[in-house]
Amino acid sequence: MPNLLTVSELRALVSSPLDDTQLSTIISWVEAEITNAIGAAYVDSSTTITETVRGQGKNIFVKRPIESVSSVTEYASLQDTTGTSLTENEEFYVWNDEGRIERIGRVLGTSGWGAYVQVAYVPRDDREKRKRAIVDLVRVVLSQTALKSENVSGAFSYQAPENWEAEFRRVMRRLSFTGV
Repeated sequence: MPNLLTVSELRALVSSPLDDTQLSTIISWVEAEITNAIGAAYVDSSTTITETVRGQGKNIFVKRPIESVSSVTEYASLQDTTGTSLTENEEFYVWNDEGRIERIGRVLGTSGWGAYVQVAYVPRDDREKRKRAIVDLVRVVLSQTALKSENVSGAFSYQAPENWEAEFRRVMRRLSFTGV
C-alpha cells in the first residue's frame, strides 16, 4: 500500500539532504507507528476498525472520531464468548466527534456497560490530520541527535528535547482520544 504522504508533499514542508528513497522509508516507518497505535488510515466508508475497550462506566471511548457504528457487543467478562449485541439509540448513543459511546436504556435501572465492549466502527476521514502528524513526526525523526545541545560561536544554537520518545508521543496524541 502506498504511503499516505508523498515525498514531494513532505519536501514542500521539510528540507532534508536525504534522497527520495530514504525519505519514503522514514515516512513508511512513521505511518506504521501510527497504524500500530490507532489503526489503519481511512480509505472510504468501508474502512472499519474494531476495538475492545473496558466497560463498567456510563461511557466508553474509542481511539478516533466516529463516522458510523457497525456493531456494539457487550461482554460480562473476559471469559464471556457470546456477548450481547446492542442497538443504537435504544441501548447506546454515539457522540461522534468525541469518540464516545454512552450506555442508555439499561435493564433494571443500571446504566453502566458490561466488563468489556467490542465496537466496530467507521472512523471519520482523518487523512489530512494524519498527514500533518506524519510531517511533524518525520521532523522529529530527522532532528534526532545524540547531543543535548549545540552552540556554534553564538551564530547557531540547538537544544534537543529531554526525551525524544515523549516528543513523538506528544504528536501522536493529536490523533487519538485514548493514550498512545
